[in-house]
Amino acid sequence: MSARIYSRKTPLACDAKLSALVARTRAVPYNCLRARLPIDTSAKVSNVRGLRFATKQPDVAQLRWRFGTRNFAVPRAGTTEDVPQGSVDEAKTESVDEESNGNNFGDLMAGITLAFLSIPQGVAYATLAGLPPISGVYANSVAPVVGATLGSSRYLQTGVMSMGAMLSGAAVTGLGLAPGSAPFIAASSLLAVLVGCIRVVLAAVKGGNLVSKVPQTVMHGFTMACVWLVFSTQLPAITGIAGVPPAAAHMIQKAWWVLVQPQNWSLGPVLLSSVSAAIIIGGKRVHALFPGAVVACVLGCAAAAAGLPVGPVVGAVPSGLPTLQLGALLPVMHLIPGLLFAAGAIAVCCFAEGAAISSRLAERDQEEWDANKEVLGSGIAGIASGMFGGLTVSGAISRTSLAAAAGARTRRAAILTGLLVTVFVAAPAGATAIAMLPKATLATLVGVAVLPLLQPTPLLMGNVTDLPEDQCGLDMVVVGWLTVVATLAVAPKLELGLTIGLALACLQLTIRKMLPADEMPMLNDMWHRYFKLYTRTAQ
Repeated sequence: MSARIYSRKTPLACDAKLSALVARTRAVPYNCLRARLPIDTSAKVSNVRGLRFATKQPDVAQLRWRFGTRNFAVPRAGTTEDVPQGSVDEAKTESVDEESNGNNFGDLMAGITLAFLSIPQGVAYATLAGLPPISGVYANSVAPVVGATLGSSRYLQTGVMSMGAMLSGAAVTGLGLAPGSAPFIAASSLLAVLVGCIRVVLAAVKGGNLVSKVPQTVMHGFTMACVWLVFSTQLPAITGIAGVPPAAAHMIQKAWWVLVQPQNWSLGPVLLSSVSAAIIIGGKRVHALFPGAVVACVLGCAAAAAGLPVGPVVGAVPSGLPTLQLGALLPVMHLIPGLLFAAGAIAVCCFAEGAAISSRLAERDQEEWDANKEVLGSGIAGIASGMFGGLTVSGAISRTSLAAAAGARTRRAAILTGLLVTVFVAAPAGATAIAMLPKATLATLVGVAVLPLLQPTPLLMGNVTDLPEDQCGLDMVVVGWLTVVATLAVAPKLELGLTIGLALACLQLTIRKMLPADEMPMLNDMWHRYFKLYTRTAQ
């Protein structure tokens, strides 16, 4: 009896070889067994990415047939004729080969694309953290390999993030260490190890979902305040301003000091930053995969090599493979108590971004995603980064989204990214290219990366109602904005701002429990009506 094959919506074409393979395993779509739409087996098909054998149990043999994200499987034994064992083994061998051939090109292109982006971003974020540029490159060479090998998501790109770099630099600076000094570098690497250890402990106690318990308004408020501080720290390099702002001034005051003195700006860095920003932003509008950051860096290096007045450049960096730095960590072990609180804040906050994009991509592809496994992979990647002289790392939303868009389908893309970055930094030519990067270009990379996050999120504007009751409402919006103010006020001790926000959220949730049940909905409804009026007036 010939096998009946079914499609999700419309008949699909299938060539003779594929038809025979499917006939042997009697594959049907497990999400739509009742559709009963036959596949046309008489025509050829060219867009089949391949078949992949998923699992095999005594009574269940599954086979995934991918047309984009559609999944097909063999039904349980007993619902149709039993599938011969040899046929399933043949299907497994052929399907793995076909899928491997289909995914190799996508993983190759994604790995190369992300490697070219990770190098300048690593340099820029290391500079943001007050570290030598090579520290960020080392982190982006080691972390992707470890994170992809041990994590849950097959897309996640683990590496240095702007917020993580900002928090790392602020935490170490709070200990009274001079940015760029040997103790500062060692303490930053030690902080990366501590962040990784805390995440490993979270994974051990099954606390990977802890992030979802943190009130989202607090997280959004803390993130927005950090982003504003990140952007403000890039203004001196973007403008090339002459002079140094008062050392005792607040970070926002230093940014204001730069903005109110346009007569002291340097024309070369301003023009280079403007052109770089136009290339990066305009390139995304041309195509999502346009390498705007890479083009901007090449342009900056060319301008510096030509002797144009583009401002200061990165300068000489060492070449060679990253090596273990255990000897440098031992003299700063006494700083662990002072770094532990900041390490906890970084471990939770920065993991939230990677967890958000990983779970979203897994839901899109109808795959399982394990938060505990993900936090374990991120933790061990952080430990490895610190051991090799890097800084704290996490899953990056922008690079992960770019990897998925560039064709990444397996973990091989992230592993290839890390290996290519390692090869680049090991070559003398790579170190020379990094040394020629203008600081104005690097500051523009950071500024453009955080630019979309400068405005308040819909949750902070009270325009989100589909979250749980304890996550939204007028009172929680106020808590989110108080978190913004507190984080800006206590800078550079940013972890205190998060603590204040969490304390306010706990206090407000306690007050909610004490109020009559009919009062909070009335207040929230009044807030949403105000928001609609505000939005209509603004338009």
